[in-house]
Amino acid sequence: MLVEAKVRVFQPADAVYSRNTTLAARITCFHSALSEFQGEHAWTGHG
Repeated sequence: MLVEAKVRVFQPADAVYSRNTTLAARITCFHSALSEFQGEHAWTGHG
């Protein structure tokens, strides 16, 4: 896969899990926490 050709698309979790709003809220919370953690601990991709 060409890294330069990737397109980042963001959708709210409830767009994917529209029938289960509780699950969508949990996924959104997890994603937010994971994003914060990744921001604090940048992954360089080197072993």
